Amino acid sequence: MTKTHWVMESPISSLSILFRNKLFMRLTCLIVITSFIRNGIFQIQSFFLNTIVGFDVKDFANLMLLGGVLALLGQGLLVKALVGCFKEKGVIIIALIASLMKTGGFAGAAFYPHKWVVFLSFIPGCIGDLTFPAISALKSMNVSEKEQGRLQGAIYGARSVFDAIGPIVFSSLYAAMTRQSLLSEALPYIVASCVYVVGIAVAVSLPVSKTPPSRSEVAVEPAPLPPPVSDETPALASVYFETDKDEVEKGDRVEYATSSVLDDDQLLSEPSLGANSSEV
Repeated sequence: MTKTHWVMESPISSLSILFRNKLFMRLTCLIVITSFIRNGIFQIQSFFLNTIVGFDVKDFANLMLLGGVLALLGQGLLVKALVGCFKEKGVIIIALIASLMKTGGFAGAAFYPHKWVVFLSFIPGCIGDLTFPAISALKSMNVSEKEQGRLQGAIYGARSVFDAIGPIVFSSLYAAMTRQSLLSEALPYIVASCVYVVGIAVAVSLPVSKTPPSRSEVAVEPAPLPPPVSDETPALASVYFETDKDEVEKGDRVEYATSSVLDDDQLLSEPSLGANSSEV
């Protein structure tokens, strides 16, 4: 009797797509930097503005309104124009510079605690939010269609890890603040600004993005045909299983599980591209 088992890929090997070549490693580094800084700063921003600059409820409401309007304008009107003029690499550099201006302004607010400084430095934030979409788009342009899902999953997986690490680090920096030291009050934003400088250097080293070839120009390697099996032809929605060679009595054999055997609770597979093969 033949014993079959599922072939499952390791999650660690799935993340290896993020380090496929130098371009991908640099883009992954930018994902790490932006996720780490953005989420870390966000966690302490309200406390910083309240204790250091003296923001009240009305000031926070005005700041949130300004941020929403700027995000709407930036992502609704500026994205297409910036990509058309500067390509994805240019958008990444501009967005990182804008983020650097924002963190630099917040650091300056520790030494010069006036509310207008915060509002003024918040304006470039509408462009800084374009960093991650531009990085994701640049990576998607350099993989095949079959790897798009794996790539996006790996990107968001790496992003979520540093989304969790950022608040831990910056909360520690905030806890170390003292009223006697202005430098300690500005330290979280000074650290963020320094990291953004590193990110800008990495972004400048990226190769210039080229127009991706059309789908008709991309040579797609055909998938290998499955080895012949017994009298029954498997359905198009079949799933590949490995067989235990020690328990196969009559030579190597490939087993297929059709959609009638596996239900949705057992396996999440791709939908059929066509009708199932009819039995002869």
